[in-house]
Amino acid sequence: MFQVFGAVGNNRENRAEDVFAVKEALSDFGFFDFGSNKAEPHGIFTRELYEGIKDFQFQNGLRVDGILKPKGETESAISRMFEKIGQRPNRRVFVPEKPSEFDATGRMIRGDRRRLVTLPIKDYRPKPFGEEAIKKKLLERQIRLAAAAPIPQEKPEQQSEEESKPLELDETDRMIRPQPDTAEVLQEKPDFSEVIKKRNKVVNIPQHGPDPVFDHFRENLKPREGGIADRSKEVDLGGLTNQGMSQAFLDDLKKRSPEWNLPEKSTDLTDQQISDIFREEFYERTKIGKLNEIAGFDKTGSKLVEHVFDAGIMTNPKRVGQWLQQSIDEVTGSDLKVNKSYDGVVGSKTREALEKAAEKDKIKEISRKFWEKRHDYLKSLDNASDNPGWWPRLEEFKE
Repeated sequence: MFQVFGAVGNNRENRAEDVFAVKEALSDFGFFDFGSNKAEPHGIFTRELYEGIKDFQFQNGLRVDGILKPKGETESAISRMFEKIGQRPNRRVFVPEKPSEFDATGRMIRGDRRRLVTLPIKDYRPKPFGEEAIKKKLLERQIRLAAAAPIPQEKPEQQSEEESKPLELDETDRMIRPQPDTAEVLQEKPDFSEVIKKRNKVVNIPQHGPDPVFDHFRENLKPREGGIADRSKEVDLGGLTNQGMSQAFLDDLKKRSPEWNLPEKSTDLTDQQISDIFREEFYERTKIGKLNEIAGFDKTGSKLVEHVFDAGIMTNPKRVGQWLQQSIDEVTGSDLKVNKSYDGVVGSKTREALEKAAEKDKIKEISRKFWEKRHDYLKSLDNASDNPGWWPRLEEFKE
């Protein structure tokens, strides 16, 4: 089974062997690209790995926090995927070689053969510290620092009679009068409020630098999604919607990322929060920026990349990724299936296939296939007749 001995994630233990094992595993499933960094491969936790873990968690319905813990749900999910494809990674070692032994007649009792076996692995994981343990350790550290600090010299006229006394020694030069207790050097009780506050800190939606491509797509999206809509569940399965952000999606997002401190109702989301969610969930996670570098409108004259972004928001990124993979395969003859099915992950393999298609000027043809698949899917839904606004929106991306 796949196993790590320490947590892998931002500000976690990140043991080099664990980080590299996670990179290899995610690379096998298309969630990490060793070509994303010239310095790879290495056992250092990177932004690309953080995004890869979150992508894996999102696509497998796990809590999306970018952290892989020993015996956690993400580690278990990776193990199950390896078992599903018939690979069971484990830590196998050779039993150390031992010299041969012979009896009195010269017959060999034990040979020096070595066998490849799986040994039980000792659990070296550090036990988590509680609040009291943290306070104790900080207090001990301050006491050590205070004991090691030089004692300031006071002016003779300000010293009391007791303080000005020389040390009393016996005939063996041992001190008779003891030094003050080390704890007395501390001037005040340590304040741990900042330590506790930092541990309980609420994190908002991840922020990214300026991106003109996202800003352009976001502006185009606003008139398509409109403002607040509250229609019946038969017409809109997502329920109450604010600029395309449905109540059902918000509820799911709050479960996956409770640290984002989002409101309970979609109507209480601010414009900035909605933009940040679109950026994180439907642009960064689905690698739209990287797709635009390969097949953007300025390079190919095709609306494919913006169409993928728009479809992901309206449907879901995994299904949209499967449409893209199917379209690429049908046009170019490539094979982007994983275990005989499309995983919907727009990873390095999918992007490489798209880049080859761009070199052959096949992007618009792929875009038309993608458009047909989205059209057929929307047409098959029971509530298609109740949503006439879908079709003008779809026509915007027709090549």
